[in-house]
Amino acid sequence: MLLWNAIEWTRPWGFVALLLPLLILLLARQRGDPHRKLTGALEIWRRVDAQLPAARGQRERIPPGTIPLLAALVLGTVALAGPRIPLPPTRSTWTLVVDRSPSTHLQHEAGGTRLERALLEARKVLDEIGSEGDLVRWQSPQRPSLLLPMREEPGAEWLRGEAWTQAPTWSSWREAGCIWVTDREPTVAGAADGSPTDFSRNLGSAGLVASGGAAVAGPIEIGPTHQVRLESGELQTIKMAWQRPFVELRGTSVPEPIERMLGVWCDERGLELRRSLNGTDWEAIKSSKAALQWIVAPPDGPTRAVVSGRDGWIAEGAYVPVSPPDPMRERSWDIWLADSDDGSFDNGRSGSGWLIAKAPGLIWSSWVEMQEPGGDPAAFALSFGELCDRSALAPEQVIPLAEREAAGGGRTAKPKVPESSSVSVHNSWLLPFWLIVSCSLFAALYVWRRFRSFGLPVLHSNTRRNRRAQN
Repeated sequence: MLLWNAIEWTRPWGFVALLLPLLILLLARQRGDPHRKLTGALEIWRRVDAQLPAARGQRERIPPGTIPLLAALVLGTVALAGPRIPLPPTRSTWTLVVDRSPSTHLQHEAGGTRLERALLEARKVLDEIGSEGDLVRWQSPQRPSLLLPMREEPGAEWLRGEAWTQAPTWSSWREAGCIWVTDREPTVAGAADGSPTDFSRNLGSAGLVASGGAAVAGPIEIGPTHQVRLESGELQTIKMAWQRPFVELRGTSVPEPIERMLGVWCDERGLELRRSLNGTDWEAIKSSKAALQWIVAPPDGPTRAVVSGRDGWIAEGAYVPVSPPDPMRERSWDIWLADSDDGSFDNGRSGSGWLIAKAPGLIWSSWVEMQEPGGDPAAFALSFGELCDRSALAPEQVIPLAEREAAGGGRTAKPKVPESSSVSVHNSWLLPFWLIVSCSLFAALYVWRRFRSFGLPVLHSNTRRNRRAQN
């Protein structure tokens, strides 16, 4: 019964042909008088036989030779109606690439944040081009990939952004079924000659949902004695007393060149340098409000001699061959300097040992001994300063000017449907094929029985005639 309910009929009018086997069935069961009358004593016995109950039952039964014909006609009629069993539709998998950078969490003039407005528009796009039962893969930097049903969304913790959260690498998500969710059209690199490129070509087969939004007022820079704010589209400098951000240097074996350069960098940036002998207390590291924490690996175990460098400087020393532990939450380590076994310095990022690694607000150093760097005297200071600038966190509520500026009027572009999204496949040929095969078999059986019923009596009468001739 369940199988019958699952069948779809593409030509239901074909069931009209069932009238033919029904008519044959009625004619086969109809009782009528004989077409000819017999004389003599045989007629008496025929009448007696017709009055017996058993004889009446035999005359009312369907002739056995008619059953294959009826079965062939019924099966042929069902095949004519076009039965098919629909297979479950192929579920499409859409990908939402979510931008959680600071600008997306600014307030939108229409209410909510820019990210909330973009997600709302992305949901409308999916409702229009998607189907019930589709899946959505959620992607964002420093966040685990989530595969959720169509109507579900990640929690607030997954969508939350930090001051160091960066926008996705859009060029990695140009396939069909991808939707970029952001507040403004991503910056597109120009052509080789410097001319602008068509944004739609860089989008590829992906879609875009940009919420747009007006400029949002707030601080973009804070110094020891002043604050620079964006107000009404203009920059304003406000004098104010403000507690200086601080930098923590954690560890007991800090090479003298590193400690000296870190002090110079803090003085130039107006930061306070604090020292802590505990470099492995990760609970304290997680709760610290420092703009930058420089963590030196504890000098436990053997050290390894090293010669390494980058950006035009080189230094000798020793390091502890250990890797930094997993940082907190979404801060992932990026190797800044490594032990180069072959003596080549590919900006210090290839080798067998981690010497210096950076993450937002964190710098890990396994270098416990270092001689004065050689090479260009200014190269070490510039390289070191750039490392600290890129790793330090901005003060709370401070968002760069490029993030606070207007994001435009918004834009929506639908993606191409992924290849896995196809119309439900039906085995429309399978059931009719086997029905036709069965119909042919029953038809052949009927023809064979008819041939036998017509052929054997003739052969039998000829045999009796030959016997009489021989007698």
